[in-house]
Amino acid sequence: MKISLLRCCLLLVLFLFSEVLKAWSVPNASFSLNHFSSFNKMPGESVQCIYEDHLGLLWIGIESTGLVKYDGKNYTIYQNDPENDQSISSNYPTKIFEDAQNTLWIATPNGLNKLDRNTGVFHRYQFAADDAFSLSSNGINDILPDGQGRLWLATTNGVSVYVPEEDRFYRFLHNRDADNPAANNDVGDLHRDNDGNIWVGTSLHGLFRIKPEIYQPSPDS
Repeated sequence: MKISLLRCCLLLVLFLFSEVLKAWSVPNASFSLNHFSSFNKMPGESVQCIYEDHLGLLWIGIESTGLVKYDGKNYTIYQNDPENDQSISSNYPTKIFEDAQNTLWIATPNGLNKLDRNTGVFHRYQFAADDAFSLSSNGINDILPDGQGRLWLATTNGVSVYVPEEDRFYRFLHNRDADNPAANNDVGDLHRDNDGNIWVGTSLHGLFRIKPEIYQPSPDS
């Protein structure tokens, strides 16, 4: 009797498991993928980031190539020119973001870039040792809007918050000693939840939460 009951339970489990597998399985309907690469005129292979702007244009960060705009037919490439400080600061875009004013921001390992769409001119924001209101580091891993018009930047040396009204940055969780390595201050990711809390993910020091009611930008001290 016990063996029959055990057998029935086992059969029931197997049946339920098979039904779950069916629910998770991919339908047999055929589908196709469009492959974009340098073999079919895409200007590069190693895609680091993708962003679709309010016009439906795709902006692509391609390693070694730079920033690429794709309108569905043609590619426009924006590359660093060492002799032109109005070009993008690096050919290794790591993050792309469009703000409420439709301004494009491009993060790179060599600072933050703001693109003027009409002229193709880039304005660079970079770390300056003699300016406490500059970026805390040129290496930028993530960009996050805070809902109040500010941009939070995860850098390799803490967090820099850009305040557009002042056109400057406020820093925290960073190493103030420029002569010391900043590896232990590396911030890899930022997230804003539905309650307005901003979560800061670090490489070696876990996770931090900043509540919206307690954080106000203040000069670095």
